[in-house]
Amino acid sequence: EQLSINFANEKLQQHFNSHMFTLEQQLYSEEGIAWSHITWQDNREIIDSLEKKPLGLFCIIDSECLMPNATDATCLSKIYNSFKTSKIVYKPSRFASTNFAVAHYAGEVIYDVVSFLEKNTDKLHADITNLLKSSGNALLKSLFSDPRFAPE
Repeated sequence: EQLSINFANEKLQQHFNSHMFTLEQQLYSEEGIAWSHITWQDNREIIDSLEKKPLGLFCIIDSECLMPNATDATCLSKIYNSFKTSKIVYKPSRFASTNFAVAHYAGEVIYDVVSFLEKNTDKLHADITNLLKSSGNALLKSLFSDPRFAPE
């Protein structure tokens, strides 16, 4: 949950930076307005490390959720292996063996993978599943009539 919140903050920061710095400086140049170049931290590499397909952190977690014998430990191992040389996603030296770190624009955040896969597995509420089963749309009806979507 915290990883998703921090990812959203990364995207908001990128949007802010793009509009406040890149686009404004471009506009000043186009209009011939004198201005001093402002350097700012571009967080594109952080966002790519999290969302880029097929090697981003979210893709690794999602693909691990599809594996029948996956555990939080196997997920963490894949994260470590995928980001061996990364300065964005890495194994923190001073924390528990179930942790990984992300160097967000606002600073380092340590995440614990315990229950990561469980939390990442999408489970639909029974009311939604039943509603989709009774849909007038044949595709939705057939998809959600599948026993794999049975409410727990």
